[in-house]
Amino acid sequence: MRNAWLPLILWLTAVSSPGQQHAAPQTARQALLEIFMSQTPGALEKHLPESARRVLVHGGAGRENSVLQEFSSMRGQLLREGNEVQVFDDGPMLLVEEDKSDHERTEVLVEGDDLSSDEDTIEVSFHVYRDGQVVDLPVIPRVTFSMRLEDDIWRLNELTVALHVPLNDPEYLNGWRKRQDETAEARVVGAVRTVNTAEISYAAMYPERGFTCKLSELGGTNVAKEPSPDHAMLIDSSLAGGVWKGYVVTVTGCGAAPAAKYQVTAVPQDGSSGRHSFCSDETGVVRSAGDGTAASCLQTGAPIE
Repeated sequence: MRNAWLPLILWLTAVSSPGQQHAAPQTARQALLEIFMSQTPGALEKHLPESARRVLVHGGAGRENSVLQEFSSMRGQLLREGNEVQVFDDGPMLLVEEDKSDHERTEVLVEGDDLSSDEDTIEVSFHVYRDGQVVDLPVIPRVTFSMRLEDDIWRLNELTVALHVPLNDPEYLNGWRKRQDETAEARVVGAVRTVNTAEISYAAMYPERGFTCKLSELGGTNVAKEPSPDHAMLIDSSLAGGVWKGYVVTVTGCGAAPAAKYQVTAVPQDGSSGRHSFCSDETGVVRSAGDGTAASCLQTGAPIE
């Protein structure tokens, strides 16, 4: 009678053995990480719906597929050599990527995760830090991945990309304004350097005049068949007009011909904008002043490296 229980005991032992336990089924979040992080061939295709695989993967020999290429590009960015990547199966953080060479860190945060029995909608946002400081992005990208369970495999059913612009956030708006100012200032610094280069060329072309205090003489249009002292065709016509990208550009201090000196200034059209002014002279050193005036720049302006 005791031997009659032996097969049952052996069966119970077998099914309860750790080596015989089945792994926990993959979650939608784990499937999403596999799509982007796995280097195994076919990882993306595995998580596409059958209809998408027929069109995107088996749509015809030699056919270029921008969707698959875009995913490969995104995955390549995350897996760049030298970058450290951490992934998280749960919690508010989905992924962290660090570029040690640029001291840059990108965090992918889970903003929402709406899970039902066979569907999961995961919304993520991207945040960038450089040297430990937040990098103000022009817009805050958000991506929503709609996953659906089919044949015990989570498949990417829909992808939605949104650009979040928090217009009621003063901190964001101040950061946006700062970026706009920095971009405008960088452009006008380039314009001042362009004038410096043009002045040197003009003095070499017309040594009897030396430097010129007329931007129009540095400019010119295609109407002129060849450069002349009055239209040397050395700078763009918009810059030669004296108003450029929100700045008033002026050249002064030339003196009698042949002029050996000059001063170029660029001041913001809107004096209340808070933007810097910029200036230079025959030395070629570009300087700036925080109060936005030409006088301060010429007298006490700080050199720009």
